[in-house]
Amino acid sequence: MLEFILSIIFIGIILYFFNRYQNKKQEELRNQNLKRYEKFREFIKDYDKTIEELKTAPVKKVNYTLSVIMPKYGLMLPLLKYKERINNWDDTIKGLKDLDVNLIKSNVKDIEKRFFLIDKYGEVSGDKLYNHDYFIGMTEEMLIDTKGFPTKKEKEELKTKTKLIYIYGNKSSGDVFTFVNGLCERYIDR
Repeated sequence: MLEFILSIIFIGIILYFFNRYQNKKQEELRNQNLKRYEKFREFIKDYDKTIEELKTAPVKKVNYTLSVIMPKYGLMLPLLKYKERINNWDDTIKGLKDLDVNLIKSNVKDIEKRFFLIDKYGEVSGDKLYNHDYFIGMTEEMLIDTKGFPTKKEKEELKTKTKLIYIYGNKSSGDVFTFVNGLCERYIDR
């Protein structure tokens, strides 16, 4: 009888320490997952309140919340470098959060492209290129940054100049840009 009581006490002690070990591991896992939220601070409106709620939540809920938030906010992280330049930052982020992942990805790429063109070519030329408003005097590089590489490229060597023709689509129904000595001399944007 004494052996039975001792074995029950021993099992109780083992279960007690095992339970403490499990709780400690879950707390470490929860804290580790909550640290991942730090990079999303700019996107989560009530960040501190959210973190406090998740600190007391079960690990499964923390992991689920991360699995929902991380893909969307992760796609928006590149926008942080443009935060000061985006006039309506809160509305932009709020609008993006409501979209599905593919639309977020395309919108973020679109915003990044706009700022890339503005940074590279200046406010006026960058905005024109972003809006596909081509102009006489633009360079080949500007066109490629805006439209990508042409479907076909023709080159003519004349005595005093080099003439390059960039064709997007085909010559009769596509866009055609003519460059003389590196600058756009004329274009047909269909």
